[in-house]
Amino acid sequence: MHVLSRSDYEQLFDAGAYPKATSTAVMEMRARGIDATGAMLEYLVKKGAIPAPKIVGKNRVWGRRAIDRAVVHLADQDVLTPGADARKYDAVDAAQDIRAERQALSENPGLMSGMFVRLVIPGAPGLGLGNLAQYRAMTEAENIERLKRIEEHTAKGGKQ
Repeated sequence: MHVLSRSDYEQLFDAGAYPKATSTAVMEMRARGIDATGAMLEYLVKKGAIPAPKIVGKNRVWGRRAIDRAVVHLADQDVLTPGADARKYDAVDAAQDIRAERQALSENPGLMSGMFVRLVIPGAPGLGLGNLAQYRAMTEAENIERLKRIEEHTAKGGKQ
């Protein structure tokens, strides 16, 4: 799956305490691959697309089930973060992808997340074997090309 399931999320991240404020629920959804905002969740609740979570004081509080329902609804609508969208396009499992990147980071402690090339190793869909993500450190030539592209982009007035 291109977004993280509840169990994968809890294995890979510190889920924190529940129920969560809307802003914290949004952070969880984004970590799971959903491009949610507080305003979007409020709209979905008012529209009846997702059940309204409990209100404490003036604020909504989101339990695991409420977050999971929102994740399923928004994933069905393709409201995905760029990373989840790439995983969907590449047919790569979200948890496997995150584990592969973390492994590459641990094997290359001097490198940051953006210093890797992501490879997609084809599986065998007819046999139920999905594609795999692998990460390797960029070569010096690849990094020089990356830096050149960044410099050209910023010289043209691009976002810095």
